[in-house]
This record gives sequence, C-alpha cells and structure tokens, in this order.
Amino acid sequence: MFQYDNKLTLISEYVLQQQNSDEILADTAIIIYLYYEDTLDMYLDYIDNIPEKIKVVIITSNSTVKNIIEKWKSIHNKKFEVRLKENRGRDISALLVTAKDITSTYKYVCFIHDKKEHSKKYQKEIQFWLENLWDNALKSSIYIQNVICMLEKNSDLGILIPPPKLNLSMEWDLDYWEDNIENVQKLAEKLGIAAKIKPEDDILCIGTVFWCKTSALKKLFGYNWKIEDFDQEPLKINGTISHAVERIFPYAAKDEGYKTKFCICLEYAEKLITIQNNILNQSFAIFKEIGLENVDNIYEYENLKCKCTSYFAAHKKVYLYGAGKIGKLYLKFAKHCQCEPAAFLETVKNPIKNNKDMELPVIALDDIKDWNDCGIIITVGDGKREELENILYNRGIKDYIYYLYQ
Repeated sequence: MFQYDNKLTLISEYVLQQQNSDEILADTAIIIYLYYEDTLDMYLDYIDNIPEKIKVVIITSNSTVKNIIEKWKSIHNKKFEVRLKENRGRDISALLVTAKDITSTYKYVCFIHDKKEHSKKYQKEIQFWLENLWDNALKSSIYIQNVICMLEKNSDLGILIPPPKLNLSMEWDLDYWEDNIENVQKLAEKLGIAAKIKPEDDILCIGTVFWCKTSALKKLFGYNWKIEDFDQEPLKINGTISHAVERIFPYAAKDEGYKTKFCICLEYAEKLITIQNNILNQSFAIFKEIGLENVDNIYEYENLKCKCTSYFAAHKKVYLYGAGKIGKLYLKFAKHCQCEPAAFLETVKNPIKNNKDMELPVIALDDIKDWNDCGIIITVGDGKREELENILYNRGIKDYIYYLYQ
C-alpha cells in the first residue's frame, strides 16, 4: 500500500482491483451539486463514469443548469434524478436538506460539487484542486467500485476524503481553520458530538467532497436541518454555519467510532509526485544556499538552528575546524542563523586555502594561544573525526562539538 504521512492511501493498490457485488452498489448513492453552467462539460464526463446500479441525485440552484443536465440525461439515456433548490446554503444545504432522504436511506454516500475561481490569479490553483476533488472521488467506474469496497472491507473506516490542496500560487501555510474553531465547537455541541475539536488536527474535509458510511455521520445527517438554518446570499467568506459543517465531518465520524482517511487515485498520484518533485528540486537549490545539504537537514532545521545559536551564544569566539566543503557549507548555515565564526582552523597552516576566495581567514590550530571562552565546531567528514579528536585531546582542548549534519 502506498502511504503518505501515514494518512494518504492509494486505493487501487489497496483493494487490488477487487470488484463489488451488485448488492453493495445498490446500497450506494452519489449526491452531486452543480451550479456553474460554463464548466458543466467537465463534470458530466465524471458523471458518465458512475456505475448504473448506483443511485445518482444531481442538485442545482440554477434552472439553466437543470435544463442542460436534463437534456444530457435524455441523450445519454441516464436514469439519475435532478432536483432544483434555492441557492441559500449552496452545496451544504443541498446535502443536508435537499438530499436528506438519500443520506437517511443508503449505506454508502459520496458527496461532490463544482467550484469556480473568482480571480484569474488563482485559476491554475483552483483547476488543480478541482482535479484533486473529482479525480479522487469519481475517476472511473473501477475506482468508484474500489472506494466502496474499501469502505465495506474496513469496519472502522468512516470517511474517505481527497488529499489536502496543493498550494501552487497561494501562501505556503494555509490556515484551514480560518478562525472557525469556536464556530465548529458550537456546531458540535448543537449536534451532540463529544469529540474534541482541536486546531492542530489536519484531516479536515476542506472542499466538502467525500465518500462515507452514512452511519459515521449519523448525528450530522440525523439533525432536522431546514433551509432557514443557512445564511442568505451573499455568503460571508468565513464564520457561517456552512463553514462549520465543512469542518465537522471527521469529528462526527470519530464520535461514532470511525476513522477519516485520505484517498487518491493512481493518475492523480502521478501528477502530484511530478509536481512535488519539481518543487523539491527548486527548493533544494534554495536550501543549499543556507547550508542545508540534504533532506535530513531540512527535517532537523529547527534543532540545527537551536544548537548553532546556543553554541555561539555560549562562546566569545567559535572556530570551524576544517575549511573544506563541509566547513564552507556550515559557514553558510551559521550566517543564516546570524552567527559569525571567527575563522577556519587547519591542523597546520595551508597558504593555498588562505586566499581571497575564502570567506573566513584560515589559521593554524597552534596559532591560537588563548582558548579561554572559545569553542570549536568540527566540520569534516566522519573519516577524519577521530584524527582531529586526538589532535585536540593532545593539546588539552575539550570544548568542541561536531558539525550539525550527522
């Protein structure tokens, strides 16, 4: 099984292409909310992937969209149902109010909806996110059956959601909570959900696209929702009941004893890995400029920085013992940490190294007569450490540490 951070599961390999029985498909429903007519073609292609035995309900607040879907349904001889509702509550009220009869009847339910960018700046971002949501929910007939099979085979699995959004043009550290902690806590109390709402939780159903066992969302689906529970248009960008519902899913499932996990199809995994590799390749060039040599260094960045600044703060002067590749790399890291080594040390004076290309002077170990309040960071490879330790020991020098990469 392919895993990412112990949370991301590649479904096609997990279930080994095992097919579902007709009985399971007949106990499954897919609820789709569509609003934007200019992007309908993209979503209709996904809808065409759905096995015939699965109940499909398409909900819209746009009468033009309803007419287009009804026409497409007739041409393609599809049997799904199309429902029209007012736009209040958008996709969330479509799920909780308009489709209440579906969530109270079927064992397995998928919910998905369209999205549209409102700024050309984020067009690429939103398009990739849409591919994430729709590919990882309805990529193909086999994929859909495999998702249902995964829910069926794993008794403690309640919800499957697409992986987190990959930020291509937005800030690195997106806050998926967006000051909604209290908002979600109030909703949990209203629904009788006892699971603790924690801001550090990162498995959130942002985008409100998921597959689930309806028993996992019993308290959410079982509540007597009305259209009036939802805010009127124009919807605020944050802090509404809809924003709270969007974040409550994993807590509702946890309260019923179920887990929430990510799911991903092979095709999207390939795209994701390619993009992330490109990002990493560019990032490594930047990391090297601050003295980080490998992935382990990046993981240990905070510890490395703390150790560096602490050692420099405890000494009047700090020398780097070794003026080679490692020494030069560590010098970059020290300067990144706003620490200034006094010089490079060599066992004996090497005039070749002490030239204008060096960022620090290179001096011989024996040229330093006063070691009071001075420290040494050994910046050589493992093969030379024992030799340098013996040299320092013979001179009575005990205040030294190793370079911080190993």
